[in-house]
Amino acid sequence: MNLEDQLRAVLGRREHPPVEWLRQIGQALNNAAAVPEVAADFVAACRRESVPGDAFLSAAKGLGEGGDKRAIWRQLQRAMAPQSLTVGGFAATDEQRRIIEAACRGEHLWVAAGAGASKTSTLVAITHHHPCPSLYLAFNRGIATQAQARFPNWVEAKTLHALALKHLPEHLRQEEMDLSASDASRELVIALIDAVGSAWPMQDINDWLGRFGADDAPRQASRHEVRLIAERAWQQLLTQVDPMLALPALAAGVADALKLQIKTAKQRAFLEQLVERSTLPRVLSEAGAAVWQDFEDGRYLRFGFNEMLRWFGLSGPLMPIRLLLVDEAQDLNPLMLNIIQRHRDAGVQVILVGDSAQAIYGWNGSVDAMQRMRHRLQWTECQLSTTFRCSPMVTELANDILAANEHELRLTARGPGTPAPGQPALAAICRTNAGCVEMIASYATRNKRVYCPKKPDTYLMWQLFWLKIGKSDKVEHPELKRYSSWNALGDSVRGDQVDRDMALAYRIIDQDPGDFSKKLKAMKSALVDAPARADVAVMTAHAAKGLEFQKVRLSEDFFDVLEDAGPEGRAEELNILYVAVTRAMEAVTGRGMADAVRAAIGTRRS
Repeated sequence: MNLEDQLRAVLGRREHPPVEWLRQIGQALNNAAAVPEVAADFVAACRRESVPGDAFLSAAKGLGEGGDKRAIWRQLQRAMAPQSLTVGGFAATDEQRRIIEAACRGEHLWVAAGAGASKTSTLVAITHHHPCPSLYLAFNRGIATQAQARFPNWVEAKTLHALALKHLPEHLRQEEMDLSASDASRELVIALIDAVGSAWPMQDINDWLGRFGADDAPRQASRHEVRLIAERAWQQLLTQVDPMLALPALAAGVADALKLQIKTAKQRAFLEQLVERSTLPRVLSEAGAAVWQDFEDGRYLRFGFNEMLRWFGLSGPLMPIRLLLVDEAQDLNPLMLNIIQRHRDAGVQVILVGDSAQAIYGWNGSVDAMQRMRHRLQWTECQLSTTFRCSPMVTELANDILAANEHELRLTARGPGTPAPGQPALAAICRTNAGCVEMIASYATRNKRVYCPKKPDTYLMWQLFWLKIGKSDKVEHPELKRYSSWNALGDSVRGDQVDRDMALAYRIIDQDPGDFSKKLKAMKSALVDAPARADVAVMTAHAAKGLEFQKVRLSEDFFDVLEDAGPEGRAEELNILYVAVTRAMEAVTGRGMADAVRAAIGTRRS
């Protein structure tokens, strides 16, 4: 074996720790007879493999220029000397050290990482000690962009949607790739409705309405409600590997579209049985498969991110990588899991990192992939439990929520962390969009400047306002057009037949529509376009995920939603509460707020 082959073999090995890997390279250089050729081969091999070899490249250059061979060998030995393991500039914890060493041995890792536990810094450290072509999958574009600046150059940081767009075949590319448009899938949903045609089991659908709808108002499903069923079914189809829709997901879509309030596991199981006995799953899956085939043939040139991702998940190429790092793994849907599984089956090392206690996207087709993948495949299980963000006060409250929700992980505080520059010290975090509107209005009356990462949706509020004052001709909101009057909407609110956002917005408008009109004007003057100019940031818990602030104020609507969630929805609501609490570095503010949280979740502290 010539020197180049020896170096390539050493660079490709995973079974040795970094020090042994470097020792073998140095030994190959030291034993070679033709010094200039050794230097050239070594430099070429390092560059081909994208290996960080600055110290060795310098040594190789010295050899190539005829330098003192013994002196250069001492330089190599100094470079190989064991270094204290650091993560993000700090000494690694025992947990971080175990994770990095296991990754360098080539093991597949399942890492449960608590809030603020420096998971990204740990992944960056892994790639420095385990250099090879790698891909880091982030949950959104902002995180991917920030991560790319931190990872070495042999790591590509992307979202799955960005990868799908990059590899989209020419016949599916659109002239104007406006994939963010809210109506991007409208054409495909209409095609699904047309493909089902007269096969809709309308008698069954109306029977479901009779069984679960308002007792005093039996009714027939409207054309709009049938459209909503098709829309929910299409979105669920896109997250499944098998074109046959998952029955629980379809039943949930039916309940959502028809505003059926399913509050117990028994009711949910009953609805699933009713849906299963009908022809709905079969006709939707057959129609969906036909529409999908037309899509793959390039017939529909207007589609959204989810269609593009499904194509990539089922037909896209495998990435030319040796290491796959998956962040926020708890929020993956079944199709995303399939993409990861395909790479692992092809010999790619996989490291899953996530927090089951932050699984808050079940409504969007996500599953708790951390738990699902944990029991299906062979993993080395690790955890990151030291939070560098949260103070002991915040950590204690977070651990109470974890215990109430029966999660295994418990946090250990090494915070509070250092606030990011340009952020307001206080964040007011709400459970609902309507709660955000009310919170902004409250701060506006106190002349506070308010920043919202996602501008509040006042559209629903205005639509309710028109209905309240009798101008139903101005109502365009699809959910509100079914109501002929404010009183008819009120009956649905009192009968629990509308979602939480609409119910809260209804109550806000119902109190005093004139006062609400004044609130909206005050809000417009209070909102600022940059966080550095704000006194407080207002957002939902979903929008706050990934952010951190010195202090957090929780909205009262957390407790209302938690109380109404019922046994089936309680687990995800506790996860959402945990996410909100762990955005705080120093404290969760508000008189008696910590006690209110513990009372709501059923824990007490002496």
